[in-house]
Amino acid sequence: MVCQKRTEQLSQRKNVDGSWGPCKLYSFEFSAVYGDDTPENKLFWESTPSGKLELSVVKMDVFEVGKAYYLDLEVAP
Repeated sequence: MVCQKRTEQLSQRKNVDGSWGPCKLYSFEFSAVYGDDTPENKLFWESTPSGKLELSVVKMDVFEVGKAYYLDLEVAP
């Protein structure tokens, strides 16, 4: 998945003492890799030609726009 976009907004989060306080929330939008001729991406394209993912986190530097990331999904125990 390729990180396409980062946005930020004000939100709330629970502090260690149980109170709630303001924080910045960073949202990252990802899309499936395409247009890359590597064998791995060709195989991915054959079985999953499109995809979109959005994640929101409280740390700004978790992902970088323009970089590709692996997404591994497993059934939870």
